[in-house]
Amino acid sequence: MRPLRLPAATWTLVDQGVLSLGTFLFNIVLARHLPMSIYGGYAMFIGIISLMQVFCGALIFYPLSVRGAIVGELERRRLIATGLLLTAVLGTPIAVLLAAVTARFVHAGLFWPAFLALAAGQLQEALRRGLLSNFRHRDAVLGDMASYLGQVVLVLVVARYFGLDLGTALIMMALTSLLGAAIQFLQVRPAGVSPLPLVATFRDFWSLGIWSLSSNLFQILRGQSLPWVLTFVAGAAAAGLFQAAANIANVINPVQTGVANVIPQAAARAHAQGERSALSASWPFIATGLPIIGAFVAIMIVMPGELLALAYRARLDDAAILTPIRLMAASCFFSYAAAAGCAHLHGVNGGRAGLVADVASTLAVLACIYPATVYFGITGACAIAMLGMIVRSAFIVIAIAARIRPEIEGATPAIGEPVTGKP
Repeated sequence: MRPLRLPAATWTLVDQGVLSLGTFLFNIVLARHLPMSIYGGYAMFIGIISLMQVFCGALIFYPLSVRGAIVGELERRRLIATGLLLTAVLGTPIAVLLAAVTARFVHAGLFWPAFLALAAGQLQEALRRGLLSNFRHRDAVLGDMASYLGQVVLVLVVARYFGLDLGTALIMMALTSLLGAAIQFLQVRPAGVSPLPLVATFRDFWSLGIWSLSSNLFQILRGQSLPWVLTFVAGAAAAGLFQAAANIANVINPVQTGVANVIPQAAARAHAQGERSALSASWPFIATGLPIIGAFVAIMIVMPGELLALAYRARLDDAAILTPIRLMAASCFFSYAAAAGCAHLHGVNGGRAGLVADVASTLAVLACIYPATVYFGITGACAIAMLGMIVRSAFIVIAIAARIRPEIEGATPAIGEPVTGKP
């Protein structure tokens, strides 16, 4: 087995940490400077951003990351240039639609600020993924700092000297995204090269990304069903407690997302030597995040009350929240295993297996969530959330084991399931 590649894994965690820290601080600044009713509109906009990210991320950015990892420098630049064109072709109508949704359901005057924030964010993400496809996480940090930390600085200045509203905040997001995009444009140098055939490239991206898109939609259904059913059964206060527990568990997201962002490229690059080589390439990155996740899970289990006091400045009802926190802690381990394993499958053309895992886990949650919340309230909801992660991670581990078994046993792979060759 290859030695741990800590420098590469460390830089992807640093880069993801910049994104998470910038987003967190931006949320805090807005919460402190906007009336809560207006800040609620921003919370709705965050959900709209997630929809934008689901479609462009699955159909453009993820395939760009995987395909870009297995080609030479010139071909990678052509691929990035094509990805930018596809982002404009696919992302512009989606941004128009979601900006219209923002104007309809959040505030009538937010169409153009929302459109600019959505479009600029996707432009920067396309260039960022071009860097990540070549494992240039260290280079990506500069542009991401300009974008995600820059928006915090800019909104603080505007709030202090000019006054802040939601439209202005969205324009600040757009401006700093464009600044980050300009920096990363100079780093990837997509100008001056001819793009690949647009239709053929999109067909290739679609064949790879449709599984990720489908999985992401099932994940949204699975995740959103929990607070909605809990609200229906036990009321909004119970859903609030559920979210309070989830917020504590979400601290692992930078580690989980950072590791998952680099695994597909590593697996895709090694896949030509077989499934075992691909898994050996993924494992160092998976292993890098395990001690961090394990340490935080242990803290959540042993000190849930202290974490609540630190996060919310007051202890919530221990009887109602401590057991759910511990269940969320256990879910973190399975969530990390599932995310890392699914990222590996996407790097070796195993997206179909990842989708099966998401369908199975979503069905398990939907089948159990109502009776669990009726009889056990928030504790039942957290237990079902953990069940979903257990089912998802079990299916993914079984799928990975099935792919490498023919190589271990020296058997001929089944038709339609090659164990060698580029994805």
